[in-house]
Amino acid sequence: MSRSNNNNHHSSTTINPHGEYLDAVVTAEVKAAGVVLPGATFYPGSRNHPEERDHHMEAQIKRERSKREDFEGGDSNNNDYGPDKRKQHGIPEKKNRRRRSFSPDWFIYTMAAMILVFLALVGYGFGSGLFLRNPNNNAPANGDAAIGGNEAPSDASSQATFVSATTDVDRQDYNNNIVTMMGLPIVMERTSSQAQALEWLAFEDEPLFDPQTIAPEDQDSLRDVLAQRYALVVWYFAEGGPTVWKTLNRESSSGWIEFGAGVHECNWRGVDCDYSDNETSNETSNETSKIAGIVASLRLSPVLGLLLTGSSLSTELGLLTGLRRMDFSDQRLRGTIPDEWSALTNLEMVVLSKNEIQTTIPEWIGKWTNLEHLALDGNQLYGTIPSSVGTLQKLKHLELHTNPQLRGRFDDILFSPINSNSNSNSNINTTTTMEGGPKDTLEYLDLSNTDLVGELPATTLPSLRSLRLWNTRGFGGTLPPEIGSWSNLETFSIRESPNLFGSIPTEFGLLEKLQTLEVQDSNNMSGELPSELGYLSSNLKVINFRYTNKTGSLPLEWSNLEALERLDLVQNDRLQGTVPPEYSRLTNLRFLDLRGTYLSGTVPDGVCALETLEEFLADCNTSYGKIDGKIVCACCTWCSNS
Repeated sequence: MSRSNNNNHHSSTTINPHGEYLDAVVTAEVKAAGVVLPGATFYPGSRNHPEERDHHMEAQIKRERSKREDFEGGDSNNNDYGPDKRKQHGIPEKKNRRRRSFSPDWFIYTMAAMILVFLALVGYGFGSGLFLRNPNNNAPANGDAAIGGNEAPSDASSQATFVSATTDVDRQDYNNNIVTMMGLPIVMERTSSQAQALEWLAFEDEPLFDPQTIAPEDQDSLRDVLAQRYALVVWYFAEGGPTVWKTLNRESSSGWIEFGAGVHECNWRGVDCDYSDNETSNETSNETSKIAGIVASLRLSPVLGLLLTGSSLSTELGLLTGLRRMDFSDQRLRGTIPDEWSALTNLEMVVLSKNEIQTTIPEWIGKWTNLEHLALDGNQLYGTIPSSVGTLQKLKHLELHTNPQLRGRFDDILFSPINSNSNSNSNINTTTTMEGGPKDTLEYLDLSNTDLVGELPATTLPSLRSLRLWNTRGFGGTLPPEIGSWSNLETFSIRESPNLFGSIPTEFGLLEKLQTLEVQDSNNMSGELPSELGYLSSNLKVINFRYTNKTGSLPLEWSNLEALERLDLVQNDRLQGTVPPEYSRLTNLRFLDLRGTYLSGTVPDGVCALETLEEFLADCNTSYGKIDGKIVCACCTWCSNS
């Protein structure tokens, strides 16, 4: 009975849900080892009592299990005894201990370290100029085939080809060289047009040189080549880059850099270049192509199908020191004219017409000493015409019309001799008058729809071909007889000038090249129609004296004007007489307007028989088959009873 009870007690001790497997293993090890249980009396040849033997075996099993639990890191109830108890039992340190949970302090320290690492990476990105792409990625991003492949010429000034495709250029090193050579800031706004241009040049475009082989003496010439490409790419990104610009412009070459990495900028639409004498021939196509090109002309206008987005003018265009012609007309451009453009001293033509530029005309414009053509019309210019414009001795074409806020005098600047200080090294300033300036070179002048003030000069303007002063309310005075010396004048057009008075100079009859003579809507004028105009038989096409209070009659001499196409004498109510029958010789006359005059009589049949006459307007009225009015006209296209 006692044996059975002992077995039951042992079973209840070893069968434990947390340590059943451990008890079985320990029991087997104790029995197999034949361990002599402490406390048991042993005599040779004697036999132990079964109950005592079981009791001591159970005690030994408990001790072994306790050691095993310490070694595993805790008891069957998951209590970790720690290193002290393990050392007490002579058990080695546990190698694979259970992970402890993270403390809040540890989490804070980890996050702080990660933030510091992130800030260090950001600092490196800005320190290098950009968050750059993989510098080993040398292939163009747009997949276009690189053009070039030939070795660069020894003359660096004519270097227009790109580095050979077989040359492995370190793009990061190339980027750093661009920054250094161009003097660009190390830190750029990532989304700026300058940063985008730098990234495209450094990592997508074909490199212009290998930083490892560049010679110090070649850096200046390479800087010029690099500068013009950089300036154009900045302008491209400023105008919307590959998305907006390519959407507005359907042709592939309109996309500029989308036209292909490695394609020289002289092949981009709207860009024209001057080339060196060095040439290379293409044997396969029998074509000759230039290997060098300096950008000499930028013509980005709707006429060429190039539409811009209306951004500000790019300061980087000031790097194009070889630029001679610039046309950005009708592109909704805003802002001011950048001061950096003062470096463009080779400019001969600047056209910024029909934009939204809101600025003054800069005083430094006098540095454009080669300027011949300046068109700033249709903007929002304000202020005055700077005196430096009067020093432009090559200026031929000046358009400032449709700038209502442009004020000040124009005659003192445009028509006065140049004043210079001839004794600048002394304390006494001696002013010397010099011939020259715009008055001697000016061929085309349009100051219409401005608030400018002035008079026409009583001097010779030997080169002037066209003068337009429409709605220039500040214009006044009289028309000087010296106009007769403006021997190249072709167009003379003045409209809505209430401050103009006097008569039409008879000296206009000396201007053999005159084609258009308009003085209209100037009610303070007076005098008779100049018969001397009849001498201009070969060229004069337009006579317009409406609303000028003319007196007298229609000059008989005007019948010699065989080239005359348009005669407008509206609202000259002191003009009397009849239509001369000799006017039937005006075989090119298309438009005749005699309304508001005091002319009378019957229009000659020969005038009505003119085959070219399309419009004839007069004070005649036909009602009930009866003609009643000042003029009896059977061929008038429009009659009024005034």
